[in-house]
Amino acid sequence: TYSSGSNFFTDDEIDRLIKTESSKNPYAINKETKAMGYGQFTPETFAMLHKQGIKFDPFDKESATSAIKGYLGTLFKETGSKEKALAAWKTVPISEKRDKYGNDFNNYYLYVNNQLLTDTMPTGGDVLGKV
Repeated sequence: TYSSGSNFFTDDEIDRLIKTESSKNPYAINKETKAMGYGQFTPETFAMLHKQGIKFDPFDKESATSAIKGYLGTLFKETGSKEKALAAWKTVPISEKRDKYGNDFNNYYLYVNNQLLTDTMPTGGDVLGKV
């Protein structure tokens, strides 16, 4: 398991991310990005984490939640804030200012500020990918 981010994000914040990403559907798969499971891990992120020795099942809630917390913890350390870490969750790769779909990182940052860190976020699965 991978739990280094457990001190940075609350269970409620992780739950909201899962609700936003997959509507809590363990078998959710985004047809455009091929993101999968509770956290909507892209194949690239899944492969990257596995290459780093972080083995998890994106379709298993406990395993995926542990990976989400750990990866968000890494992103928090890289970006310096919860908001930027959550925004970076949606960029592929995080080092680029724009994701592979041309979405500006700052749009994700604004979305996270307005939605993911509040109780008013929409539901419906992978909403962030549509910003």
